[in-house]
Amino acid sequence: MSAKNNMSNERRYDLDWIRVGAFMLLIFYHIGMMYVPWDWHIASSHKVETLDTPMMLLNAWRLSILFFVSGISVRYAADKYRGQGFVKTRFWRLFIPIVFGILVIVPPQTYLQLRMAGTIDANLFRFYKTYLNLNQAWSVITPTWNHLWYVVYILPYTMLVLLFTPVLNRLQLGKVGALVATITKGWCLLFVPAILLLIYRFTLVTRFETTHAFWGDWANHAISFTMFLMGWFWAKSPAFWSTVDKVWKTAAALTLLSIVILAVAYENWEIVLQSDPSLTAALMLRVFYAWIMIISILGFGQAYLNRPSKALTYMTQAIFPWYILHQTITIIIGYVLVTNFKLSLASESTLVVFGTIAGCALLHEFVIRRVRILRPLFGLPMDAKTTSAKRHRPFSLVR
Repeated sequence: MSAKNNMSNERRYDLDWIRVGAFMLLIFYHIGMMYVPWDWHIASSHKVETLDTPMMLLNAWRLSILFFVSGISVRYAADKYRGQGFVKTRFWRLFIPIVFGILVIVPPQTYLQLRMAGTIDANLFRFYKTYLNLNQAWSVITPTWNHLWYVVYILPYTMLVLLFTPVLNRLQLGKVGALVATITKGWCLLFVPAILLLIYRFTLVTRFETTHAFWGDWANHAISFTMFLMGWFWAKSPAFWSTVDKVWKTAAALTLLSIVILAVAYENWEIVLQSDPSLTAALMLRVFYAWIMIISILGFGQAYLNRPSKALTYMTQAIFPWYILHQTITIIIGYVLVTNFKLSLASESTLVVFGTIAGCALLHEFVIRRVRILRPLFGLPMDAKTTSAKRHRPFSLVR
């Protein structure tokens, strides 16, 4: 599909598909965290070394594309629904799930993490009372938002952009807009944005560790908010989408080559660490790879996914509640299996995967979407008819 036709059709189904796919990748990534030797909430006794490299390759861009698409969604929504009423609605659609998540969804994760570590006893009441106070009695910070940090970050990003929309619009029509348009011309799109991300990598990332704690997480903010703003500025740019249409296949070929090189580097990381030039080259390639992967996905989606389906209509509503639920379900199932059964890797991982997906699907379908008072807790409008009436509008961050 050409970029011209794509821009004339506000129903960007391809972006809906990408949004759903990005959230699904997060779900499977978090399941995979049980089986790699990295620090996570719980761990399986089975460690799958072959997962390390695919997980590191996915980690390079899995959140960046979500922030990019989120920026696009805010631009579409801001252009369609103007005024303070929309700002308030968007604020509460994000803020309520954050508070509910901290108070209800996330505590079981912390409880089971501490139980597995042998830090606390089984008394749930005593745990929750301590979880809510600010004395920090344990090795983990409480109360916390864990996987919901993405929503915590998206909320102020969204409010800032909506507050300064008139300023951003003027900038896009002025010199900043001209500069952004220049970046989108031809091969510049594959390389120029990556330069800014490289600057972040070798200045901010080396100084500020990623914590997801919001305050002090400056390198993560710089990258995430930049991706968000890129999505906002380029959401409705014919020049951007036309260039994506022209270069995405080249980007995909370069992405595959980068994957091969990075995979070899990750499999021999101890050797890479012994050479500063090799390490610097690998870190630079990782940044470039993440950006061209995003361009490849956007181009593929624009070419092949910009079409409706019943499954897409359903999942655009379901995926945000799934995202809120999934990590707690994964940790509960994983904890029960790891601490009570000695299953094989195949049996255990199969139960965790299917249990997580089934738990998300069943809770969403038969509880969340059908109980009016629960819907806002998971980012859905309280009135289901409102969702149905808007199902054909342009995609949005929270349906």
